[in-house]
Amino acid sequence: MASWQHSFAILIAFLSLLVGVSWAAYPQLGKSCRSDTQEHDCSAQLVCLKGSCEFCQVDAQCKETFSKYVCDIQDNHENTCQHKGLFPMDSGDVWTSFCAIVLGALAAGGGIGGGGALVPILVLVDGFTPAGAVPLSKAFILGASLVNLHHFYPKRHPTADRPLIDYKTAALFVPTQLLGTQIGVMCNRIWPGWLITVCLIVFLSFITKKTYKKAMDLHAVESRASDVQSETQRLIVKEDGVARRPRVYTPDLARPSPSAPKGSESSDATSSHTPGSTAANSEGLQAILKREAQVPWEDMKVLAGVWVLVVFVSLLRGGEGSGSVVGVRCGTFVYWMLYLLPFPIVGAVVLVMGNKLKQLHTKKDLLGYTYHDGDVVWTADSIVNYPAMCTLAGFGSGALGIGGGTVTSPLMLHLNMNAQVVAATASFMILFTSSSTTFQFMIMGVLMPSYAIWFMLMGSCSAALGEKCFCGAHLYSRCSRSSQTILVHGMATQKLISLV
Repeated sequence: MASWQHSFAILIAFLSLLVGVSWAAYPQLGKSCRSDTQEHDCSAQLVCLKGSCEFCQVDAQCKETFSKYVCDIQDNHENTCQHKGLFPMDSGDVWTSFCAIVLGALAAGGGIGGGGALVPILVLVDGFTPAGAVPLSKAFILGASLVNLHHFYPKRHPTADRPLIDYKTAALFVPTQLLGTQIGVMCNRIWPGWLITVCLIVFLSFITKKTYKKAMDLHAVESRASDVQSETQRLIVKEDGVARRPRVYTPDLARPSPSAPKGSESSDATSSHTPGSTAANSEGLQAILKREAQVPWEDMKVLAGVWVLVVFVSLLRGGEGSGSVVGVRCGTFVYWMLYLLPFPIVGAVVLVMGNKLKQLHTKKDLLGYTYHDGDVVWTADSIVNYPAMCTLAGFGSGALGIGGGTVTSPLMLHLNMNAQVVAATASFMILFTSSSTTFQFMIMGVLMPSYAIWFMLMGSCSAALGEKCFCGAHLYSRCSRSSQTILVHGMATQKLISLV
């Protein structure tokens, strides 16, 4: 098993253990509590009255633990503590908005949404609980992803006549990410705040470690290539009294092409660079190149269909914010059947998309297709393992509020994809996960409309600011070495950990 797969397996096992702990810690009405540990025993929604977790009655009871929370009076007397509305804004709202714009602009340069930075800011500065901050971070990421898509959509690949966004990879990764968001949203709703904080630290620490290692490995290879080039430039060949530099072929040491994933079988990834010798081969290559130059709308329809499936099932299940459109009650057999319905469907979609990718690369090899730097050759193992890992990215998006790009960007870099392509593709994929999680949080009734609209606007402003002032989306194209961009991504994640 490859190191990435082994590490992810350990991380999933750790999170599974935390899920089991969370069920025991989940606050319930009437649960025993103490006034000095009210936040841990009853969460932010309930208050500790006479030694048990009960519904609130007045604002003062909520403010004893959370200064910005008020008692939301209901007709059925099931009053819960909720964060105040956006207006009138206070100093915490202003400072949170300012920090969100600046940090979101910096995060955009690494191909991540910046939601992981916003969660601790919302908790520390604006008085939200971790569970309440995560839905707002998804609204923020959604706003940023819309602006990033507007920037990346017309861009072209740096060395090939094709879009900069790798739609084929996105079509393979996004479906499992959407499944992960469904699990993550549910966990965010039942997990206590301390558990969300612990998982956020674990997630970001793990990604930082893997990204930093990747940056250092690639930097060492690029340094050797740079030394070879410098030595070559010192050699001068004089011919007829004219000084000329010799023509020396220097292989691209930074990325082998084609770039097969580590741990894959070489027999599946072997490619031939011999040009087609027949007219049929030439016509076949031209047909492939023509298709690559365009957006694969058939694959995009599949992506849209999976997104609609996840959202539609959420509507059928319903939640506190919007009741089931078919009258399904929470916790019933039908409810859980609807919850599990997308899993086999999405699994079949991923297998079909993966087999199509593998067949395409087999055809390319037979026709003598010339791969470009950073192209990925999908194998029987990689078309299963990497989408499965993206489920964890979706989980982190829904449960912890981090952008899906925080996980998928390192995954794509591990596949040795071109750094500019990684940034564009990650931004495109984030649009699907952030919109799906935002919609699911709305249905569950945990997303405050005023704050959601406000932070969506802040996300759009931060992405636009990143493009104009902080290099933002242009950062990948301005770095002289690919390892520099990877290192920037790792440093950005480290800063998120320091905020927590």
